Amino acid sequence: MKTITRSIAGLMLLIGLAVSTQAQNPAVKMKAGPPPELISYTLQNLSAATIVVNAVVLTVFDAKTCKKLCASKSAVNKKIAKCAILEGQIRCPPPLPPAPSGYIYYLKVFRSGGVTENWLYVP
Repeated sequence: MKTITRSIAGLMLLIGLAVSTQAQNPAVKMKAGPPPELISYTLQNLSAATIVVNAVVLTVFDAKTCKKLCASKSAVNKKIAKCAILEGQIRCPPPLPPAPSGYIYYLKVFRSGGVTENWLYVP
């Protein structure tokens, strides 16, 4: 019984570590463009396998009120090979009103094997 319990505990630990590693793929970097509604993003594949990026969703919030100002979705449908980088831009359709407190950008990347998210605050 002790052997079975230890084996199950080891297996659960291994699965837990594998899931957290999978959640980190791909690495996402964001940069706000000169107009506040434009975001440049960089996706880097950190796994040993090729992944497919299906879509990217951008949501912009007002930093003071946390009110959603706009949302935009862009279809990408591109493959990223091992250690490769994919760059792109996404823009919210309406021009954003000037926010004295700044903007909070939320980028969600839909890919094969899951979803990757990233936040950016620009004062």
